[in-house]
Amino acid sequence: GGGGEVGVGLEGIDGMEAIADILLLAMGRQVDFTALDLGAVGVAYDAEGIRVNADYQSSNRRLFACGDAIRSPATLNQRYGEVETAIHHALFNGPLWSNAWLSNVLLRSLNAWLQPSSPPRPSALPQVINVNPPLAYIGYSSAEARQRYGDTLTILRQSYQAMDQAQLLGAHYPLSTAGWCKLLVLDNGQIVGAYIGGVQSEEVIGAIALAMHHSIPMENLGQLCPPRPSITADLLEAFRLQWERARIKRQTLLFDWLEWVLNWQRDWTR
Repeated sequence: GGGGEVGVGLEGIDGMEAIADILLLAMGRQVDFTALDLGAVGVAYDAEGIRVNADYQSSNRRLFACGDAIRSPATLNQRYGEVETAIHHALFNGPLWSNAWLSNVLLRSLNAWLQPSSPPRPSALPQVINVNPPLAYIGYSSAEARQRYGDTLTILRQSYQAMDQAQLLGAHYPLSTAGWCKLLVLDNGQIVGAYIGGVQSEEVIGAIALAMHHSIPMENLGQLCPPRPSITADLLEAFRLQWERARIKRQTLLFDWLEWVLNWQRDWTR
């Protein structure tokens, strides 16, 4: 238009159009495969990158590829997970490890820090989008978790406005109380996903990732011992209390009995 605006046409069902002051085109890096002469070593590739299996192994079993080489849409943190998966498969998945006696000898020979462990799945690594305030997420989305777990899934929500530390930070950072968090929890207390938008969300998602990877249930979140005062401590405590209340309400008989006992106690308290 005449005002220097930039129109961005979105190819959607409704033919939507977004009007913006600035158009930013962000593109990832591309590997020049032709210069590598991959065909000479038996590595298959196409326009999408090097072809790999679930362990990031190429058609040449001795060569692995991750990240930009496979046109991975993953974030930096996920790419670290891809590398761990590839290394784990290359070093700890051969014939030596399939033999119980040999693998036992090798494990005893290796230093503790070299002992193989299962690498985290790239999809289960925490991700952060560096906007202001930052966005962070891990695990399944609400739709994915509901489809996978059905009625055993509970979705907990918490606003930053209800947290003491966010209110204190609000005196210096106006967006501190504008945050939100959503936690996806199964009936057994295991966390399967989390989405956070707000200040210090990158720290909160780290604590939640630790709980997920070590299978720490909701009722034991206090074992993480986050520093206080902090957004992380406030959020984890708020979610733990929400979970306890939701769990009691699901057990109707127990809830009714506790309510009766506490009402009786209150009536007789002098």
